[in-house]
Amino acid sequence: MLLSQILSGIVPAEPLPGDIEIAAVELNSQNVVPGALFIALNGKNSDGRKYIPDALQKGAVAVLYDGDYT
Repeated sequence: MLLSQILSGIVPAEPLPGDIEIAAVELNSQNVVPGALFIALNGKNSDGRKYIPDALQKGAVAVLYDGDYT
């Protein structure tokens, strides 16, 4: 599925500079496979944004997160 299709209705409609094929959608960075969209949630016990580098290293091609990331 294309990233634009996954994000349709979730985030404000903005043109993507390049649409990409998404192989999987993961909330757990340990389960990320090449081509995945990693969703980094800020939860009660852990901030998923701290796992973004791990997800990217495992082959995530896109990351969806809420708030600022530095």
